[in-house]
Amino acid sequence: MLPKERQEIILKKIDEEGIVYLSELTKELQASTCTIRRDFDKLESDHLVKRIHGGAVKVQDTEHILEMTKLNMDTRMTMHPEEKRALCQEIARLVKDDDCIFIDGGTTFMYVMDYLQNKNVIVVSHNCLLKNDDTYRSKLYVLGGLHSSKYQMNLGPMTIDDLRYFHFDKVFIGAAGFTLEDQNIYTAEIETAKVKKSVCMGFIRWQI
Repeated sequence: MLPKERQEIILKKIDEEGIVYLSELTKELQASTCTIRRDFDKLESDHLVKRIHGGAVKVQDTEHILEMTKLNMDTRMTMHPEEKRALCQEIARLVKDDDCIFIDGGTTFMYVMDYLQNKNVIVVSHNCLLKNDDTYRSKLYVLGGLHSSKYQMNLGPMTIDDLRYFHFDKVFIGAAGFTLEDQNIYTAEIETAKVKKSVCMGFIRWQI
């Protein structure tokens, strides 16, 4: 098969599914890993796809992720409230009494304490949007660190060091994107990525 033909197939597949995986394409197109990687390189140089670990995504999806990171926090807090509440309700359904859980930063989780208030749980987070009340059964521990007003969370070495005081039964991580094939998660900011990595390492289960 000619490179142009392979690349057209890759583009068609990525247009339909939004993402393609290197391992799947090598089997489907009966081509080597190096050959598919060269196809990815060519398509990326033509600004048609964006390479990620283990595959490639549509360029507009990547641009959307980058645009989302530029929105200020006040704007993000007003976006998709129903979806955010539904997700927080699902988190509460998964959490059991006596659990110790980690909640990631971001507006996605801003309503979670409302749905955990009647559960005897320990919530640990660097997310400064989470609000607890003394009347709630739940307990909220906010990790220390350098406060980021842009993200409304605490970050840095102190945040990561504080994690050692807790053992989590469940962790809930936000992401700009993820791949199911290799369970990689992606974020647009290095300091938030360090916290996510530290939380996920060594725990039995994690949720996105």
